[in-house]
Amino acid sequence: MHPLRKRRLLVVVFILVASSIGVALATYALRQNMNLFYTPSQVAADTVPGDVRIRVGGMVVRGSLTRTPGDLGVSFLLTDGNAELPVHYTGILPDLFGEG
Repeated sequence: MHPLRKRRLLVVVFILVASSIGVALATYALRQNMNLFYTPSQVAADTVPGDVRIRVGGMVVRGSLTRTPGDLGVSFLLTDGNAELPVHYTGILPDLFGEG
């Protein structure tokens, strides 16, 4: 093998190894932030951290939505089909929010 070709191959292998190590380290560092949403079943089973703000994803139980008069507060039940979770939210509701 020609020395120039061998050197190019070593540079390419080094770049691939360094990139792989970088991706692995970034994934390891962000592993706690990978879960964007928790399910109501996970919250009910107490498997989520209790000292941080979390996002819960699920379906709003039909007929459970109640609004606080004169306020931006809403209360509703959230379900994933296995567990129901009472939610009290204050603020502007997301565009995709709806019952059922």
